[in-house]
Amino acid sequence: MLIEVGQDRPGLIAAVTARHGGRTVSLRMPGGPNLVDPGERDWSMETAEDVRPDTEWRQDFGQVVWLGPQSRFWGDQTAIPGRPAESQGWPPDPICTGAGYTLLESTPRRLRLRSPASPVWQVELTKTWEAYPDGAIRFSVEAKNVSTKPIRKGLWFNFRATPSARVLVPVGRQTDLRVAGSADLRPAFENAWLSLHAPLLPDGHEATDAKAFLQPLHGVIRVEAPGGFLELDFPLTPAEAVAEGHAPVEIYRKANRDSWSILEVEQHAPCVVLGPGETMSHAETWRWVPGADM
Repeated sequence: MLIEVGQDRPGLIAAVTARHGGRTVSLRMPGGPNLVDPGERDWSMETAEDVRPDTEWRQDFGQVVWLGPQSRFWGDQTAIPGRPAESQGWPPDPICTGAGYTLLESTPRRLRLRSPASPVWQVELTKTWEAYPDGAIRFSVEAKNVSTKPIRKGLWFNFRATPSARVLVPVGRQTDLRVAGSADLRPAFENAWLSLHAPLLPDGHEATDAKAFLQPLHGVIRVEAPGGFLELDFPLTPAEAVAEGHAPVEIYRKANRDSWSILEVEQHAPCVVLGPGETMSHAETWRWVPGADM
């Protein structure tokens, strides 16, 4: 069962599964295509799972929330004693990303869900979707430290979009872009916008990937879709405030010849120290921009 937000007014409509990490699996204009890549699972038919810290990780399709830095995904966990330090970087927390969330509030224009308290990331996440009269949807998250000691983390929004989509980010200088990986994202600068394209698979290659690390001019990302752009608007984090190994905005692309491809549109909130019981929050607003000419 999916919960919809925004269906009672003109504008974007979000569909969310509370059973699997409180993730957005559909975002569309009425009659338009899904702007989120939901993967191959039929989320409306999925039943709740018993998710534990040692549950095998499944590919995170849909729009999800992680906590950076990735190098310490498992660095503070207490659930699996003796987990080797070298395995701290992957996968994401199964509880926050895959467990069932509790329904706190559901109206046609507002949805609130809360995660279980996770012994991996040491937080409890409360997610809120708000449908605005102008057609936008605001997505916000509050993370609460549920441990008995301080933790240092930063909220990390990961929007899985259609893999073939072009992505545009306002960037002022070539030096504000760094690319790691083997794929050619064909970066192009025009009118203070940087465009990144889906990688092409060279002959003889079965897969290729790359991540772009960006310091934008301001907090906005546009993802191209038929008839316009999905715009993500958010408070821009200064580069020095994000978690180590990350950038304020990251675009990850992976192309596979015979399997799924990936486009992750990511942005990071400041990495902060939370004392026991303290909270931090972050938000982004999703807007449809029709017929935009970049």
